[in-house]
Amino acid sequence: MSIAFRRAAPPCLALGFALLGACASGPRPVEPGTEIDMGDFSVRSPKGAGWEVQENAKAGMVIFTRHRPGGADSAGNTMVLVATQVCLMKDPLPSQEALGNQWMDEEVRIMNTLGVKPGHYKLFEGQKGTTQIGGKRVQSMSYRQESPSRVGRDAWEMKSVVYTYFPANFQKTRRMYCFRIGELNYVNRPGNSTDLSQIAPVLESFRVK
Repeated sequence: MSIAFRRAAPPCLALGFALLGACASGPRPVEPGTEIDMGDFSVRSPKGAGWEVQENAKAGMVIFTRHRPGGADSAGNTMVLVATQVCLMKDPLPSQEALGNQWMDEEVRIMNTLGVKPGHYKLFEGQKGTTQIGGKRVQSMSYRQESPSRVGRDAWEMKSVVYTYFPANFQKTRRMYCFRIGELNYVNRPGNSTDLSQIAPVLESFRVK
């Protein structure tokens, strides 16, 4: 099946730090609730202290990252990503639910091709669903990635949820938006935690211009 969406960088490959090179600006501290203007959309930074932000307005992508201390080492990090995804399919388009599922299936194929097959990590798929967040109807997919070995201080796992949102002007602009939160923990270090609800205020603040 051909790729149905143009991606500046696949959101599924952002293992805490791997996607940061795709952003034009370097990381800078950001206060909670700060509005980030990305041209065709705006979004506010997550709640809580310690977040940094990177943006690439040309690619329509913004990444918020927060590192968690764990004794002498990092315990891991939290990453929240918002990105524009352009539909490349011609009319007539399938339903938005079908498009969202196809986008998610493409993400899984990318992870299997670039991550699982070369042995970089293991992938465990979770559940797909549909929900309402901040008055927006979104589709979701959960999944988990982990290092090939669970031995040693650098062994890690990342739990993630990705959401797709089709705004009212999608038929005209062909722009869909994805939201992803990933919590990376070094499983053999102290300070592990997982709170995937941290993305909710970001999604609620999202506005298409």
